[in-house]
Order: sequence, then C-alpha cells, then structure tokens
Amino acid sequence: MAIRKRNTYLCLVVLVGGLSLVFLFLETRQLSLDKNTGSTEFRRQGSRHSLETSEESEPENYLGAIQGSRRHGQRQACSSLGFYDDAIYGDGEVLSRSYLRNMHLSLKHQTMICLIPKVGSSNWMGTLLILEGILNSTEGMGTQAINKLGKKHIKSLSSFSRQERQAILKNFTTVLFVRNPFTRLLSAFRDRLETYPNRNIFHRKRHNKKIFLQFGNHPAEEIPDESVKSEKYNVTFREFVDYYLNGTTDVHWREQYKVCPPCIDYDYLGNIETFENDYNQILSMIGADENVPRVRTSHTTHSSADKILRQYYGTLSSEQMRKLTDILGVDMKLFQYDVPEILRRGER
Repeated sequence: MAIRKRNTYLCLVVLVGGLSLVFLFLETRQLSLDKNTGSTEFRRQGSRHSLETSEESEPENYLGAIQGSRRHGQRQACSSLGFYDDAIYGDGEVLSRSYLRNMHLSLKHQTMICLIPKVGSSNWMGTLLILEGILNSTEGMGTQAINKLGKKHIKSLSSFSRQERQAILKNFTTVLFVRNPFTRLLSAFRDRLETYPNRNIFHRKRHNKKIFLQFGNHPAEEIPDESVKSEKYNVTFREFVDYYLNGTTDVHWREQYKVCPPCIDYDYLGNIETFENDYNQILSMIGADENVPRVRTSHTTHSSADKILRQYYGTLSSEQMRKLTDILGVDMKLFQYDVPEILRRGER
C-alpha cells in the first residue's frame, strides 16, 4: 500500500511538472504569423513589466524605483484629470488617428514607442530602423533622411486593424518619452522658425509671415513688401508665444498629451533629460543586441541650457508666462515637471 501511494505521488509530480513546462512554452512564444490566413498573432515574451527591483542589483533597483515613481505620478494625474479609460484595452476604440500615427513599432522586438517631436523622436526612429534591420547605422544621416526612411519602413499602429491594435497594446512592450514642456516649446521655435541657420524652410513658409503680421506689432516701415516670401520673415520668440497661445496645433509644439495618449499603462516612461540611461535600459528590456549603436542626430538647439532658457523666456511678459504655465500645466502634471527654476519670476 505504501509503495502504491508513493508511485501515485510520483506520477502526480511528473504530471504537474509536464504541465508547467507546457505553460512556460506557451507564455514565451514570440510573434507568430499564420501564413495560411495572413493574420497576425501578437504574444509578449516574458513579463509585461520587466523592470526588476531586486536588492542584489543597485542599478536595477534605482531604475525600477524611478519608473515606479513616474508611473505612479502618471496614474495619479490621469485619475485626477479624468483621462484614464479602460476601453483602450477592451472592445471600444478610444485612440484617435492623430495618436495612432505617432505610435511606431519594432515587430522584431515586439515594442511600441510613441514618438513626440522635439523629444528625441529622430534618435528613436533611427534606432527602430536599426532594430528592424533596415540600417546598420545612421552615421552621417540627418534627421530628415532618417524620418523619410522611417515613414517608408517603420509601421505605425494606424497600419493595423482594431483587433490587432488591442493585441499590440496588451502584449508589446510600450514606451513613451516626454520632456519639460518649456524646453520643448523653445526647442521647437529655434529648430523650426528661427533664423539661425535654419534647415526647416517648410515651417517658415507655413507660419512666419502670419506670425509677423498678426502678432508682431511692427511699425509700417518695418513691414516687408507683400511680394516677400514667408520664409524671409523673421519672428521673435515673444511673437511666436502669442501665436502659440492663440491656438496653433502644429505637432512640433502641440502639447505632448495631445500627440501621444498620456494614460496608457506604459511599460517604460522615459525623459529626454535622462535620455542616455533610459535609452540603454529600454534596449536591455526588449532584448536588443548590446551592439546596437547609439543614434545621435546632428542637430541640437541646446534649449534646455539655463542661459538659453533665460535669454528667450526673459523676453516674455508676466501675463504670457502665466498663460503658458496654464496651457502647459497638463503636461507638467501628467509627467511630473515644474517650471524650470531659472524661469521662475524670482530668478529673472
């Protein structure tokens, strides 16, 4: 009788062990393509929230604590602002196309990253091209060339059906990068509209003449002839801020929460201010080859530097700063930013 009980026990152990192995195999299946039907099935490798906080690893513990703090702040803000909606992951459709087209994918690494202009977006597009095997390096490439190639080869969430989008959001590693709204706004102005050698004629053609004439308050003798092209008009940051406060919606300076959905339960919330650490941590999370080169685009406005911030924001009135703080307040609350210390009225 004792032998029979022992044999029964051993059989149960073997059975449970076998079922555990089958379960682990199913959990770790990668993206599979059903070639017969053409359908796509998305499955995540490993845990969705894979940042570890073990006591044995101080760097992981440190980064895990930062992510915990960022995600907690995001959830608190989403709740207080009334933004969070479970339907993102259910049968409903709450993501507008203006969001979907900014949410880019690495299918090989089952990763979705929402790209916001002036928040390292060109760096990340270059990285996606490398991760997908389109490029080995972006060395010597400008941002325009990188983004043009990205539009051709990197899929956005808008390319998929509703059902596939829901599966991707549930199963892919999801990433969002954000930036202090004040430094991003200045970077957009300097990069797109200012005169210092400016490579973005498109935005000057589209905006500068209108800004100059509507918000410049220039005497008649300073107004160019009507035949002068828009890109020849130079506008100041003060004029641009009035234009922005009037409701312009260009994606390069549109509020970040209007460019990417702010309340998805992202696996990683990155900040441009800690770009290098966050970038490396994300590559590690998604299992990217350790030899993936760090992408560095060739153009920067240094708009986070105290000297530059004070130089431009120092031209604004108290009323302009008050209105800016109100408009940018949603981004600041969602992503735990403050008005840069150098811009607080006591510092100026």
